[in-house]
Formats: sequence, C-alpha cells, structure tokens
Amino acid sequence: STEKKESISIGNNYKIISSNFYNKIGGDLRCVIRTIQQGEIMIGNNVQMSNCTIISRKKVIIEDNAMIG
Repeated sequence: STEKKESISIGNNYKIISSNFYNKIGGDLRCVIRTIQQGEIMIGNNVQMSNCTIISRKKVIIEDNAMIG
C-alpha cells in the first residue's frame, strides 16, 4: 500500500519540562504530541516545551531553537 503513515520526528537536544518548579503558570500539565489521520509532526533541534498539546492531522513543523509553553 502507498498510503502515507502518521509520523513524528524529533531533533537533538529536545526538552519537555512540565512542572510547577519550571512553569508557575502552567502547573503540572503534561505535554501531548500526537498525530491522527496521516498527520506529521517535525520538531527541530534545541526545542523546549512546557505544558502544551500539539495534535496534527496534516503537518506541523516546529523549527530549531523554539520555546513553547
């Protein structure tokens, strides 16, 4: 079958920091990274995330050195 599969790729030095110690506003909410229906997520190098949800049905690209919270 040539049907495209869902995919998630993560670059080097990726950090998820979700706790009250690091993010007083977000609290202890977990990060969720998920694809559905042939979605694709590409995360670059040196990316840091805290208390976020990313769900892709098509394509999400997070470039190098991004900070998301």
